[in-house]
Amino acid sequence: MKFLNLVLTVILLILPFGANSALLERLGGLAYYDTDADLTWLADANSLDGKLTWHSANIRINDLTVAGVGGWRMPETFSRCDTALGLNCAANSEMGNLFYNVLGGAALEQITTTHNDNYYLFNNIQTNPDFDLENNFRTESYWSDIAIRAGSESVYSFSMDIGSQSPAHFFDNSYYVWAVQSGDVALTSVPVPAAVWLFASGLVGLFGFNRRFNSKL
Repeated sequence: MKFLNLVLTVILLILPFGANSALLERLGGLAYYDTDADLTWLADANSLDGKLTWHSANIRINDLTVAGVGGWRMPETFSRCDTALGLNCAANSEMGNLFYNVLGGAALEQITTTHNDNYYLFNNIQTNPDFDLENNFRTESYWSDIAIRAGSESVYSFSMDIGSQSPAHFFDNSYYVWAVQSGDVALTSVPVPAAVWLFASGLVGLFGFNRRFNSKL
């Protein structure tokens, strides 16, 4: 029984588990895993190096690898917001959740001025320093990856200047991309054979320890 308890303890130690922090460092600080949303965001918020049309962004992101890890995509948006300006879209928008819940943003305020400590884990977050809501200066926006409706030529974009989600036409606009991946990238970036070998080595060591322990009884 003691040996079985020891084995179970080792298994629990090597399996991934949640931590107190909402964001866990991945890929040596090149990405962060959101434990609440079960998403891994690249630390570089300008993940494709500049503005692209939606179709060009789709092509580029399919080829994106970071530290040898692929599988990145644009954030998903599942429904429109209730407000005219598309504010406070956090429940069904991955970008909205990132802005409001993860980074501590506030509606109608740039993320550069209103944020929490998680903000400092990321870099190259795109905003327009000259944006002025009253004068309607252009915001800097990010693409999402889901069409507003079947057959539509528009998807939702998200502005980090005011936390607003709004429709944008595929061809007439060029926006930034903040790459994300479903789940914990740490689980896909560790080679399976190496993980299995580590686990097997631990079990072998435990069996050896158990035999030596029993021989002394």
